[in-house]
Amino acid sequence: MVASPRRLAPIAGAAILLALYYVMAVSAAAGAMWTVMHRVTPFTVLGGAVLLAGAFLSKLSAPILVPVAVLMLIVRMLAGRPMSAGVGARTILVTDRGRQAAVLVGVAIVFAAVTLALIWASYGFRYSAFAAGTTGHDTFLGQTPPEHGFTGRLFGIARQWHLLPEAYIYASSLTVQFSSERAAFLNGQFSTTGWWWYFPYAFVVKTTIPGLLVGALGVWALIARRGRAWMYGATPLVALVAVYGAFALTTHLNIGHRHLLPIYPALCVLAGGAALWLDALRPQARAADTRKGRERRKERSANRHEAAAPVWRKAAGAATLLLLGWHVFESIAIRPDYLAYFNELAGGPSEGYRHLADSSLDWGQDLPALKRWLDEAGLQRPGAGGVYLSYFGTARPERYGIQATMLAGFVDRRPPEPPVPLGGGVYCISATVLDVIGRLFYKPEDESRYQAAIANLTAFARASEDERAWAALLQKTGEQYWRDLFRQYDQLRTGRLVAFLRQRPPDAMAGYSILIYRLSDAEVERAVNGPAPSW
Repeated sequence: MVASPRRLAPIAGAAILLALYYVMAVSAAAGAMWTVMHRVTPFTVLGGAVLLAGAFLSKLSAPILVPVAVLMLIVRMLAGRPMSAGVGARTILVTDRGRQAAVLVGVAIVFAAVTLALIWASYGFRYSAFAAGTTGHDTFLGQTPPEHGFTGRLFGIARQWHLLPEAYIYASSLTVQFSSERAAFLNGQFSTTGWWWYFPYAFVVKTTIPGLLVGALGVWALIARRGRAWMYGATPLVALVAVYGAFALTTHLNIGHRHLLPIYPALCVLAGGAALWLDALRPQARAADTRKGRERRKERSANRHEAAAPVWRKAAGAATLLLLGWHVFESIAIRPDYLAYFNELAGGPSEGYRHLADSSLDWGQDLPALKRWLDEAGLQRPGAGGVYLSYFGTARPERYGIQATMLAGFVDRRPPEPPVPLGGGVYCISATVLDVIGRLFYKPEDESRYQAAIANLTAFARASEDERAWAALLQKTGEQYWRDLFRQYDQLRTGRLVAFLRQRPPDAMAGYSILIYRLSDAEVERAVNGPAPSW
């Protein structure tokens, strides 16, 4: 039985809640670790340990919190602030750095023990990934990743000594393996190893312009009006952003802006410093500013900057209000296509496919929008035909009532049959197929394979006209050869068609992730049988 979109909704909702929990848990865990470095009580220790364990259970990239903790610890020890430790009224003040370090070592052991215990509890305290009754029947989706490099050896030790549940080890090692090489698209470029500037670029074009400016105003306010006082308190925020940002610059997993989400809560807290500028807009604040200004002018009559400061604060406060209003407008305007948001620097969401793909734009979410567009265009009426779809997603288009000839895409559920001929019509191509999948299907060096596949299919078609010739051909090659050839040719042809389409803008869009092209018979013929397209 095929699960309907309605039945899948609870699963999707749970996945979204888990992702949101991780985004918040990372910031909360960093804050909890910073708190426990200054105030050691049963509540702060156990609470922080549970938050850290929650981050490890919700996302396999949570180990990034370890260097965050190390960086915070360095800042904390260099500052030499006192530490309170104890229970209730039995609290002592620890000022000696050696004793503070000893206490924090004990806290680290508790954090590790609680995290380890909750991970095991989540897997039923069972090492094997599969229940005893299914041994020999169930297997992992892929081969166990090789134990190369430092992390590979760590996973090997964990597997040998059963330090963690088998499924957790497998998923973690698979994540590391996938992050080393993955097909990605950025601003017209294609790569399998990524770019160092991918995430900075994604951050700039996927964050609203007013959000960026309010963030700058917030940091400016904290530095200008709070001075050094805020810097120490902001250590967990800055450490999280700095460490996570450093990892983002070095990772090869450039598949989505969503990987930056864990730093957004910290950035929003820092941006909240812009509220300090709003004080200048209050009447009492203006009066206070005026009195302070008079006193400063008396004391420093030669300092023009001090006299002009209130005016700058008023301007900054007004700018903050305007920018917040702009941000709200941006959010309302993009509703409900939040995933496809791109700011004005990138040309807006309609130009998003030129900049990023995959989960930064296209996660197969626009089948309902495509259905509406096809209905309005009259292309779903009986006998309309002429609709072709190459879809990036796991949903089934037919479940949404979409009637189209399916081309090769992300998930191919079609039986291995001779590819249908293509003709003029409406071609609906997911943005990730256009930018990424199509480039995997067909590369310039694949042209010889494509021409060979055409020749073999021509021989197959001729043989199928004569029963004896066809039987002899199948006996010589076997049926599986032709099944594989059908899929290979379909992917090569789709990739070649997509390479042709990349040279022209779409005629329409369904949502912002499915591009629609109206092609004539001649254009289709040129795309699939003409000169090899430039890549």
